[in-house]
Amino acid sequence: MRHVDVVITNGGYGGVQYALSHGVPLVVAGETSDKAEVAARVDHCGVGIDLGTATPSPEAIRAAVDQVRRDDRYLAAASRLRAEIDSATPVDAIANVLKRCCDA
Repeated sequence: MRHVDVVITNGGYGGVQYALSHGVPLVVAGETSDKAEVAARVDHCGVGIDLGTATPSPEAIRAAVDQVRRDDRYLAAASRLRAEIDSATPVDAIANVLKRCCDA
């Protein structure tokens, strides 16, 4: 991923997480399953663009990629999420929740 400027994806959670764990912004085109929700979150967080369709035109993809590459805010937001992902300790968080539940 170190040679990638933008990831174009259907909004699958795994692919989006992988890109963001490397600080790469996204262009998302997906409507099925949870993909529309993931795409909306990508857009809301500023880490990419939600094309709002599962079948975007080549022109729409090209324009979104150009926008993401030109506007440094997408890369900055993706980099911030990368730092958050890097600092996360999910196993510890799960253990703490279980401990609180068991102690209650």
